Amino acid sequence: MTSGRHPGSMFTLALLLACTGIPTLASPRVRHCQSTCRTLIQRGCPHAFSKARCRNRILHQCRAGNADRCELAQACDRSCRPLEAECRVAFESTICDDFAFRRCLYLGAAYCEDPTTVHGCNRLVAEDHRGETMVNATFTGEVAGDYAGRCILVSSGTTVRFEGSFADAPLVGGEAPTPDPSSPFFPPTTTGTSRDFVLATPGIFPYFYAASATSGFPFLFGLPWGAVIVDDAD
Repeated sequence: MTSGRHPGSMFTLALLLACTGIPTLASPRVRHCQSTCRTLIQRGCPHAFSKARCRNRILHQCRAGNADRCELAQACDRSCRPLEAECRVAFESTICDDFAFRRCLYLGAAYCEDPTTVHGCNRLVAEDHRGETMVNATFTGEVAGDYAGRCILVSSGTTVRFEGSFADAPLVGGEAPTPDPSSPFFPPTTTGTSRDFVLATPGIFPYFYAASATSGFPFLFGLPWGAVIVDDAD
């Protein structure tokens, strides 16, 4: 007596899969999606409520003919790692692990490929406040550890007003964690709760919250740095 499935049953199963549109595990499309989507699954699903559901949704979309997001994730993974490494040098925060990757998925690969990016800020992500005479950048506190108005684009001559408790969270100009004496935000602001800077020279001017840059808070909900881009061009 021979063992194994009846040839008729195998034919029926193959016909059922074909009719339902479900690709077989041996199909080139499945193999392509499993390979192409690996990065998006590894970096996009760990924080999901259901990892298995997240993985299945990504693979289903790819198998349906939409592999663009998986391909973008691969490009973002390659191009965003230097920005995330820069973040980890400055801050001991788990947010550094994928902050640039998430923005890249939303804005496109050009976000991380932009050579002018500082502190995760460039024209693609900056809030456009050109034409306004004054713009605020407010530190939200040590627990949140973030700036409201982190990346802003302004015109020459705009006044940028920083607000916060500078005694608790000094404002420092430069690329974290190193102060820059040539920065318009130098020397560090360590007293008061409000300070105005008139930015007349085109360029990108980073700043950061000194306490986090030197000691680090691993449980920050935000990143205490930013940049002001002065540029009148459209």
